[in-house]
Amino acid sequence: MQVTVAEDAGLGSTLIDLDATVGDGGPAAAAAAGLVYRFSRRTQVLHGAVFAINATNGLVTVIGPLHLPAYNLSVCNTHTHTHTRTPV
Repeated sequence: MQVTVAEDAGLGSTLIDLDATVGDGGPAAAAAAGLVYRFSRRTQVLHGAVFAINATNGLVTVIGPLHLPAYNLSVCNTHTHTHTRTPV
């Protein structure tokens, strides 16, 4: 998934709201199953001062100044152990 963000996006701006599903239950079933979102170790090291992810709902927000023309963020979850790469 690709997300475009304005260079002047302010702190707290929402980039994307990731929604995972478990079976046919949708996001509510994923939450009930204990799905937890996190950035990959690489993303956390490279961009952890610029972006944050809400572990419960997958909301990715800006927490620091944007200095690069593009960012490649990898998001993981502990339920399925899959990675979704989201270039921003």
